[in-house]
Amino acid sequence: MRRPLEGVRVHLSGSVPDDATEDQRNGIREFALRLASAVLKSGGTLIHGSHPTITVALLEAAKLFVDAGGSRDSMILVRDDKYAKSAEQLFEIKEQRALATVQLIPSDAGNPSTSLVAMREWMAERSDIFVAIGGKWYDLNPARAGVVAELEFALERGRPGFVLGGFGGAVRSYLAEDGCDLLSRLRNGLTTESNRLISESPNPEGLVQDILGQIKRLPSS
Repeated sequence: MRRPLEGVRVHLSGSVPDDATEDQRNGIREFALRLASAVLKSGGTLIHGSHPTITVALLEAAKLFVDAGGSRDSMILVRDDKYAKSAEQLFEIKEQRALATVQLIPSDAGNPSTSLVAMREWMAERSDIFVAIGGKWYDLNPARAGVVAELEFALERGRPGFVLGGFGGAVRSYLAEDGCDLLSRLRNGLTTESNRLISESPNPEGLVQDILGQIKRLPSS
């Protein structure tokens, strides 16, 4: 039986902001867990850039899936190779590889605002859908805001996406600054008003249902 997201690669771009409230932190982690579980169950692949504030929740979903006979290749954790040097980092990668594929990407270790560009481009090239949540730095140094950068890499490649500002962080700030234009560029088959409602919602369960439902309606690439 063909599952509804068979062959679909969903890039979850996100992190828990440093100034997030307890509700926002819990909401982001719950959303990550629910989205990953739903994507894996539906036959899709979940891609994420290995941010530690999100990865724990994703691995929880991956463990449940793998323990039930699912393939560890259904989750891809992408990591800049400068974070694969220490004994602690290598041990962490070994543990993660029991539940997911860990993809290491070489990069320039110089300017922190540009050092992860290769990793972000790799994810954008290999994803069919993107979902952006939380994120850091935008209010202080927009050039270093990784979630916003990943969002724009995806948009430049015409990827359909969803932006979730209801949990604060860089995504909320970017929406406040450029919301109307951003919502009109998402190419996800929804109206601008529907995307606005999604972008403002703080309800993890409802958001996963809405996003997965709409992904299933999109034409196959």
